[in-house]
Amino acid sequence: MNDWRIGKFIQIIIAAQVAMFAVLGLNAFGIALIEVMAYGKPVIATDLGPFQEIIKDRETGFLAPVNSSEHLVSAIIEVTLDEKKRTEMGIKAREDIYNRFALNNIADDYLKIYYDLVNNKK
Repeated sequence: MNDWRIGKFIQIIIAAQVAMFAVLGLNAFGIALIEVMAYGKPVIATDLGPFQEIIKDRETGFLAPVNSSEHLVSAIIEVTLDEKKRTEMGIKAREDIYNRFALNNIADDYLKIYYDLVNNKK
């Protein structure tokens, strides 16, 4: 992605109140979801794979069952109309992402795994 597109993407995230990831199936980790949450935006996503691991339902965003437009619409309405909730969820989303996915935290986790492997710990 060139610099212009990255800048535009960031502008869109900053301007958004909420982001939605309604997919029927996926084979990826969900990096875009993490990027949006890192900007302090609550997210609404289908209850699939990595989204289940990233989103804390009703705390940092909403998880909706796959093929449930009713749940998606309900979450959109709730987070759009309740500014206080939207702001609080966004703050929690940002804090959670930085706590779990900050480079130094990930590096520490890898070091622990390597240490355990070298020392035959399970």
